[in-house]
Amino acid sequence: MKQKQILLFIIFILYHSSLFGHTYFSETDKKIKLISDKASYNVSEIAKFINFNFRSEPEKIRAIYTWIANNIHYDIERKHIIRYYDNYEQLNDLALKTRKGVCMSYSTLFL
Repeated sequence: MKQKQILLFIIFILYHSSLFGHTYFSETDKKIKLISDKASYNVSEIAKFINFNFRSEPEKIRAIYTWIANNIHYDIERKHIIRYYDNYEQLNDLALKTRKGVCMSYSTLFL
């Protein structure tokens, strides 16, 4: 009986945390969409916008995630090309310019 109660409690917590977690970041998701198009082509300008508009670390992380998810598309043509010679700045500049990237582009933008 005790195990069943614990299981129900865990399900309850997971259910409610997913519901409230979704609404917790709704303002963050709206605000990150207000970044100007001009600023969104430069990593330092994106960082300035995020640091000015968001206070907590979870909000900043969510803002970065939301911006990348809404603006960078997976580059299917380059998915098998490995470019070892690129540094982070080159990868970020290319992803911001083309609005496309591969796995490494997503991770370096998130850094």
